Amino acid sequence: KKTDQDDYHAMVCYQFMVQCYRKLIPLASTDEESQALIDHYNKSADNMVKFAEEYKGYDDEGRVVEVFKSLPDVYMMRGEFLVEMCEQGFKNGSVTAPLEDAKKWFSTVLNLKPTTIQQKARAHLGMANTYLLLYEKGNRKNGELVLDVEPLLNMKRRGKATNLFCAEKELETFMTIVSKLPAHKNDLERAKRLNLRIDQHKGKVSVTTAPETHNGGPATRRTVETQMVTSV
Repeated sequence: KKTDQDDYHAMVCYQFMVQCYRKLIPLASTDEESQALIDHYNKSADNMVKFAEEYKGYDDEGRVVEVFKSLPDVYMMRGEFLVEMCEQGFKNGSVTAPLEDAKKWFSTVLNLKPTTIQQKARAHLGMANTYLLLYEKGNRKNGELVLDVEPLLNMKRRGKATNLFCAEKELETFMTIVSKLPAHKNDLERAKRLNLRIDQHKGKVSVTTAPETHNGGPATRRTVETQMVTSV
């Protein structure tokens, strides 16, 4: 609200607002309330990105750096929110193609110069989650996820499962990176759940053996109906 607010503090304020909206969304009592909070989140997140991109930080020697060192994390927050809302079946307000937008945010992180190896690992994990959701979205019939492994067994139809193979590749890249450095426990657990879902689609595990998840997505037909991408 301050007229002399600088880009950094404006970005921090919107970042806190984004975090608050993200925590409030699951507490909404109606779909309308949830969508209103999502719209507020998206507006605040857009402003958060805007000020983070405009902010010119300084290195240890006081020299201006063109890209804010926390910018990858800001982009990551944007992409991960879109993925999370898609997995829970929410519409994303003015965002018409949330999964494609999520890919854009994660890809931007991977191509950003100051991105650390830990941030790259998280971006690959986000990409894996996004590709898997895109595959599952394409395998829905009458609102229900169809566990069809035929595209994986028939080379002539391999194109149909492109997103699934991309998800597997991104997940493998994530695991390769974290095998050489410490990784957050939540990220490792999420990767494990995603791997189970990929194996499920490839026919390596049955539907009943894969656990129900939150950030890693649903794994049974019952949870698919309430949590998967039903409105994207």
